[in-house]
Amino acid sequence: MFSPKAPGGVSNIFRNKNLYIWLGGHLLLILLFLFTGGLSVGTSLYAILPETNELKELIHVEEEMAQRMNRNITILVGSPEFSVAKERAEALILFLEDLPGIQEVTGEVDQQSLGNIQDFLHEYRHRALSTQSLNALENGDISTLQQNAFFYLSSPFSMGGLDHLDEDPFLLAQDKFQDFIDSTLLSSNAMDIKESMLHREYQGKHWILITAKTSLSGSAVEIKENPLELILEQTSLWVAQDNQLEYLLSGVPFHSYLSAKKSQREISLLSTLSTVFILLLIIMVFRSLQPLWATLCSIGLGVVSGLISCGIVFDEVNIFTIVFGTSLIGITVDYSFHYFTHWAQKSRLGSSIRKEILPGITVGLLTTLISYGSFFFCPFPLMRQIALFSMVGLISSFSTVALFYPLLNPSREKTLIRVNKAASIIKDLFQSPSNWPRWIKMLLALGILLYLFLGFQDFSIQNRLSDYYTMGPQMLRWEQASREIIDHGSSGIYLTVQGETLQQCLERSESMGISLSALQNSGELGSFVALHQFLPSKMEQQRHYQLVEENMLPHVRDQLLALGYGQEHWQQNFSDNKNHYIDLQSLESLPINSLMDSLYLGKIDSAYYINILLFDLTDLKALEPL
Repeated sequence: MFSPKAPGGVSNIFRNKNLYIWLGGHLLLILLFLFTGGLSVGTSLYAILPETNELKELIHVEEEMAQRMNRNITILVGSPEFSVAKERAEALILFLEDLPGIQEVTGEVDQQSLGNIQDFLHEYRHRALSTQSLNALENGDISTLQQNAFFYLSSPFSMGGLDHLDEDPFLLAQDKFQDFIDSTLLSSNAMDIKESMLHREYQGKHWILITAKTSLSGSAVEIKENPLELILEQTSLWVAQDNQLEYLLSGVPFHSYLSAKKSQREISLLSTLSTVFILLLIIMVFRSLQPLWATLCSIGLGVVSGLISCGIVFDEVNIFTIVFGTSLIGITVDYSFHYFTHWAQKSRLGSSIRKEILPGITVGLLTTLISYGSFFFCPFPLMRQIALFSMVGLISSFSTVALFYPLLNPSREKTLIRVNKAASIIKDLFQSPSNWPRWIKMLLALGILLYLFLGFQDFSIQNRLSDYYTMGPQMLRWEQASREIIDHGSSGIYLTVQGETLQQCLERSESMGISLSALQNSGELGSFVALHQFLPSKMEQQRHYQLVEENMLPHVRDQLLALGYGQEHWQQNFSDNKNHYIDLQSLESLPINSLMDSLYLGKIDSAYYINILLFDLTDLKALEPL
C-alpha cells in the first residue's frame, strides 16, 4: 500500500502531521465514547413523537408514560367453542410465564384476587365509599343504604362475601366492590368474566383476553430467543394445528419488534446492494484494489463515527437513524471518486490532488451539513439524532479523503486509461440531447413545467405520525380486530395532574373528577378512571369517615338488630379505624398493577404526577374548561 520510494511511502508517512490529525480526531471520539457513552439500539415508535413545546416540564412525564405503555402486550385467543378457547388460553398463559423477558401475565380472575379486593374494601369501607353510598350519606338518605343492603342480601348474583356482616351492616364494602369491578377489572371494555377468564362472544367466536408486559425492548431483534419472536412462532404453530383457532396480537412491543426486523432487512438489503455496486464500479473503472479498500475504509469510519457520536449524546441509537444513515454511503463514495479520478493520472502527488479537489468537496460538505443541521430545529428528537449521526459521519469521511488519502501510493498508467474511457462514455450519454431539434426541447420543457404546476396544486406539508410508520397488513388486521372485540372505548387521551405532593395531586384529581362526572351526565364522556377512585386523598378519606360517623352511626343499632346482631362489636371496630388511612402501600395487594402503571407516575424531577384515563370521549372541546 505504501512504498518507501513514493512521496507518501513508509519513510515519510509517519512524519506527516495530517496523519496524526486524522488519527487524533477519531481516537478522541473513541475515548469520549468509552468514558461517557454506551451503544444500544432501540426501535420505540414513541421516539418519533415530537417534544412538547407548550409544557416543557412534562417532557419527562410523557417519556415515562411512553416507556410504560411501550411494555404492554395483549393477546386474544378465539375459537367457536368456549372450552377450546379456554384450553388454548391456559396453555398460552403457561407458555408466556416460562418465557424470559415476559412479566405480569394475566389471563384469569382467580378467587384469591377477588378475595384480596374484598378484604381491602372491607378494611377501608369507611374511608372509600362508593358514589351511591356517598350521595346517600351526604343527603342523609339512610333508607337508600338499607334498601341496597337488603338487596345484596337477597340477590342470588351477589359477588361479595357476607362474613363480616356484623362489622358492615349496610354492606358499604359490597357497594364499593361493584364500583371497583366496573372500573378496574373490566376497564370500561366489553369483556365479562366467564369461568374466571376475561371473555367475550363476538361474531361467532369466544374470545379470551390475556395481557402481559415485556421486561426488554421489542427492538432487541439481535438477542437469542427473543420472546416476541417465540410468541409469534408458537401461536402460528397452534393455528396451523387447528385452523378454527385464532390469535390476535396487539401492543407497541409487537409493532417495534416487527418494524425492527423490517428495518434490519432494509439495512442489509440497502447496504449489500450499495456495497456490491460500489465494488463493481470501482473495480471496473480503476482496475485497482487501492481505491476499493480506501473507499470501504472511508465508509466504515463514517458509519462508526456517527454511531459513536450518538452513543455519547443519546441513551440509545434508534433503528430509524441507522436506516437513514445508509445515505452516507452514497455521499462518501462521491468524495472518494473526486479524489481517485485525479489520482488515476500517473504519479500524481496526493498533496496536489487534495489542493485541486478540496474547494469542491468542502462546498459540498458545508451545504450538506447545513441541510442536516436544520434538523436540530425540529421538535422531533429522532430528527436531531439523525442529524448528529449524519454530520459526524460526513466529517469523518471528509477528513479521511482530505487527510489520509493523500498518503496513498500514486496510480499506474493503465488506470488513467480506464477512467478516461468511463468519463468519455458518461460524457456522450449526457451530451447527446444537445443535438435534438429545438421543438423537441421546447416540448420537453413545457411538459416539465406542466408537471410541476399540476404537482404543486396538491402540494402540502404534513406532520403526521402515520407518515413515519405504516403497519403491515397482518398487524393492522390484528389491531383492528382487537379494538372491535375488546371495545374499551379509550379515546387515547389522558389528563396529567401535577402537584408538589401526592396528596395535592389526589385533591386536584378529585376536583377534576367532579367536572368529568358532569360530562358523563351530559353524554360527552363515557367514563374515566383515576387514582383517586382507589386512593382518595387524606382529606377525602377524613370526610368519608366523618359522614359515616355523623349520618350513619345513629342508625347502625337498628340495622344490626334487624340483622340479629348487637352493636358493641361494630362500635369498637369503627373507633379502632379512626386513624387508619389508605396509602400507596395499601394498594399493593390489589390486582391492578397494569392499571397503576398508567395512573401513577410517581415523582419526576421535583413534582408528582398522576393520570386520569378517559373513555368514549365524544367532544374534545368539552375538556377545554378543565
